[in-house]
Amino acid sequence: MCLVSTAGADAYYHIGTHCWDIAASALIVKESDGVIIDTDGTVFDMMSRKVIAANSSAVANRNAQVVQAFPCTHDGEDPKAKCTCGTPSNGHSVQNRH
Repeated sequence: MCLVSTAGADAYYHIGTHCWDIAASALIVKESDGVIIDTDGTVFDMMSRKVIAANSSAVANRNAQVVQAFPCTHDGEDPKAKCTCGTPSNGHSVQNRH
């Protein structure tokens, strides 16, 4: 992500990283006028464990169109918690989570 902030890379994405692993680098990208979004193109949620960092909105959005994130537990959730349907919380995709 820091390579993006120095123009050493146009974009970077990661799925499954924890908030403590990306907090500082997300700030560095933002401070260097880079763009941080979720892999689905929405506003970045540091707890979602999905990130795209890019040097422009156009590059970030192009990456969001091709990246397909796998389901991972939100950092704010208990990974052992179960939904009302009985499925562990990490067993649902983000769109289908109860």
